[in-house]
Formats: sequence, structure tokens, C-alpha cells
Amino acid sequence: GDWPAPPAATRVEVLKTTPGDGFVVDNLVFESRPGVWVTANRYRPAAPPATKGAGFLLSHSHHTGRSQGELQDMGMTWARAGNVVLVPDHLGHGERRQHSFRTEKDYPKAYKTGRQDYFHRYVTNVQLTAAGESLMGWMAWDLMRGVDVLLQQPTIDPKRIILMGSVAGGGDPVGVTAALDDRIACVVPFNFGGGQPES
Repeated sequence: GDWPAPPAATRVEVLKTTPGDGFVVDNLVFESRPGVWVTANRYRPAAPPATKGAGFLLSHSHHTGRSQGELQDMGMTWARAGNVVLVPDHLGHGERRQHSFRTEKDYPKAYKTGRQDYFHRYVTNVQLTAAGESLMGWMAWDLMRGVDVLLQQPTIDPKRIILMGSVAGGGDPVGVTAALDDRIACVVPFNFGGGQPES
């Protein structure tokens, strides 16, 4: 299908800001398409850095949303070093979960909610395919709008946008996004080329 035109300015709403040791984390939402909101954490330096830093966009794996410990560690570490890090939830994961299994008790068999949202990627992709779209397309679009969110930060060097994809399902979306968006200076598509995200 036809991709929507990129917005003039991606809307961002900060829901909560929490100070940390040398960093600040914003729990926010940004609008990737009209009426479609992406939940995300944005890590930024506690004090303005002496020079402009890089902007990191981290794509989580298919078994845990943005709450993965390693992603939070990277966000805090790189923000302390003067960078801004954005970690969004992919469609169907974390606070964007679309299936009804909120806890292990809601599923009749063995189920780990935090690791098995990827079961529902197949269903989401089938629904999007029926509408002439794809899950990969939606994920890449969300990540491109995440680049918009990073570039709204005055402490970011626009020539230093870095995408990183987490193991098992995070690498493929950043690889595709980097191929489509020339604002990205560096991409690290860890574990790229698997059978996901179900496309």
C-alpha cells in the first residue's frame, strides 16, 4: 500500500519525567500516524552536554517490549555520556499489546506474557496484509517517526543518528528502516535476517 506522507512535526506528549543519576527518563507517547500512538522511553542527559551528542534509537526484541533491562541500561549509560536514547514499543508489544492475554492466567497453556507477544505478530501481520500493508512496514514507519522525535532534541547532532536492533526480532526492523531513511548514520541490526517479523 501507499505510505502516508511524513508529518511536518511528529507530535510528542511527555507523560512522566523521572530524574536518575546523571540522566533523565521521559515516559512519552508520539503519534506515528493520525490517531496511532507509540509508547516510548527517552533517556537524556541530566545537564546540557558541552557538545552535541548522538541520537540512539533502540528496537527491542520480539519477546519483550521496551522494558528489557539491557535497553534501559544502554539508555542510562549513553544519556550520562551526553546522548539521547529513544526506546519505543513495537506494535503489539509492551504498552501497545493488542491481545487479551495480560497475564499467564489468561492463557490456557504455559505462557510467559513478557516473552511471548511475538505469538501475536503473525495475527497482526495477517490483518495488515489483508489491508494491503505489512507489519514490517508499520514497524519501520514507527521507527522513522522515532527518528523525528530524536531530532526534536536540541542536544542531538542530526548527522549522528544510530539505530540498534535487539536480538530476535529487533534487528530486521532497523535494517529495513536504515535502508529507507537516509537520516540514519549507523545501523547495528543484531541477529538480522531471521523469519520475523512475520513478513
